[in-house]
Amino acid sequence: MKDKTEEAPKKEASAGLVTVAAIVMGGIVLLLIAFNTARVEVNFLVYKAHNVQLWWFTILVILFTLVTDRLVRFVIRLRSKKKDD
Repeated sequence: MKDKTEEAPKKEASAGLVTVAAIVMGGIVLLLIAFNTARVEVNFLVYKAHNVQLWWFTILVILFTLVTDRLVRFVIRLRSKKKDD
């Protein structure tokens, strides 16, 4: 019989998989930067920018998406924590 105090071994493979996924996504972003050198005009609500490089705009969209995702997850976690109390 196993002792209940023994912990199950931690999965190290999941951390390695996350690292590989991050490296692959970083490579994809670098490819986007390398191939998107055209200049675009950005008109968003009251913000207007002329001759912005497409790769810079792509990086800003990715960062905005990540920040928004983190904020939404934080709010969802906070609301579910309040419901549990």
